[in-house]
Amino acid sequence: MFLIQNPLDQNSINSNLFIERSIEQIKKEQLTWKREIKGANPKIFKYQFGPKDGFDSRILWMNFYENIDVYAAFGNKDKLDKIDQKAFNFLTGLFLGIDIT
Repeated sequence: MFLIQNPLDQNSINSNLFIERSIEQIKKEQLTWKREIKGANPKIFKYQFGPKDGFDSRILWMNFYENIDVYAAFGNKDKLDKIDQKAFNFLTGLFLGIDIT
């Protein structure tokens, strides 16, 4: 689970930046999902699944009371485990626009 934290150190700042950029990207991608937004009472709760990506991962967007957005990511552990730490750090830094090596 990722939550925005009080930025007490560089790791917290990087974590917050990662979360904020991820949410921005998800919102852009969500416009292309072409999947039904579901929920029996959408004023209280509605949700939408994104399509699977190349790692068999997907995003779930949930909205509560038309005001609170929650995002959950589901992934294929076998495929995600094949990404080594160096590649992960590089891609994360590229995504954030910072050097985290």
